[in-house]
Amino acid sequence: MLSNHFSIPSSGLAPRVVFIMFVVFLQLNALSQNPFREYLLIRSDQDIDAFLLSLDELYRGHSMAKPIVRQIELRTETNRFQLDRQEYTMRLGLNEFGNKHFQEQLNQKNQELLHLEVTAWEAQMLYQRYLNVSRFWELVETDSISETRVKLIDKLRNILALKITDKPAVSKELLQLDIDRAEVSAQRNALASELNALHQITGVSFDRAVTRPHLPQVEAIAQFISDSITTRVQSKTLDAKMQRSSIAHQMRMTEDRQILDFVQFKYSPRSEELFEERASLGIGLRLPAFYNKGRRTAIARADTLHIGLEGIMQQRELELELEMLRREMLSTSVEYKSLDQTINQYANSSIVEKLLTANILEPASVIELAEMLERQKEKQVKRYYQLLRSYLKYLYKSGVMVSHGVLDYFTIPFSQL
Repeated sequence: MLSNHFSIPSSGLAPRVVFIMFVVFLQLNALSQNPFREYLLIRSDQDIDAFLLSLDELYRGHSMAKPIVRQIELRTETNRFQLDRQEYTMRLGLNEFGNKHFQEQLNQKNQELLHLEVTAWEAQMLYQRYLNVSRFWELVETDSISETRVKLIDKLRNILALKITDKPAVSKELLQLDIDRAEVSAQRNALASELNALHQITGVSFDRAVTRPHLPQVEAIAQFISDSITTRVQSKTLDAKMQRSSIAHQMRMTEDRQILDFVQFKYSPRSEELFEERASLGIGLRLPAFYNKGRRTAIARADTLHIGLEGIMQQRELELELEMLRREMLSTSVEYKSLDQTINQYANSSIVEKLLTANILEPASVIELAEMLERQKEKQVKRYYQLLRSYLKYLYKSGVMVSHGVLDYFTIPFSQL
């Protein structure tokens, strides 16, 4: 009776189980066949894995609980002093007795880190200087192109105005030209304001007679970036911080082994007994803390590993940023070359004159072609300086750009970088 009462009909359960297993199999199979699946997986980093493994082993192998008694002190002092009376005490503490050698090493590491920070700051200032100078020359070239565009727009407007002298209303073409001229003029005013600001910052002259300094060619930058495969970034600061942490731990361990803590002298005159004085000499002793050596070593090791892990993660982020920057520069160089080919087909100064004299096109169409080429030149200038600034950022981020005073990254051969 009980078996019949609690029996479950199997006729409807088996198909459902088979169906669920089939659906799960399809999902897993689709996931395994997904071509983007391998790109979604996070690649393991051997250095980061090594740090994490060391931390796990450290925490599993040592107890991090604080000891009940941290330090035992034995002192010899007299009990004859009356604290309500005047008392003179001279106490010489010996907290870092015997740590002179480690203290010198620690000072050297601190000086090394300070030097690295100053060097990084100088490189940052130099990088900002290069950005300002490159932006300055970009504005100069853009302003020159804008000036040519204004002249072409005025020339085109005069040609169109002659054709509609008999029309009382202003044509749509003339109105559009007036709008274009106003936009270009406003752009020139903004460029002039920024040029003046950069002149105050950099001291670079914006005289038209001053020729632009020699700047790297796009082909040279593209070749340099193609050859510069992003490698693992080595950080001197990270090594110095880890070494400093190790030295600080050795100092603490030396203090734990210190027996003599202080030397003390007390003196108290007795006012009720003339010519009678009381004095005492005391020393402080402590038991060396060998019992928590393993715990303190484990804590110091964990601190050092945390510093290393954080530094390695920052380095990997920088390497990824450099790789993305390199790919961005390659893309910008391709776009620049495409614009350069378009401009070279029509930018010959004699083409416009030939078209005007041969009457192949209307004069207005020829002027429109020339103005279109100026716009292409403006795009080309923007792409070039975008590439140049990315190149400077690549040098700065990768650690190549270090302040050497007269080093010129615009003219130095790429083989020396």
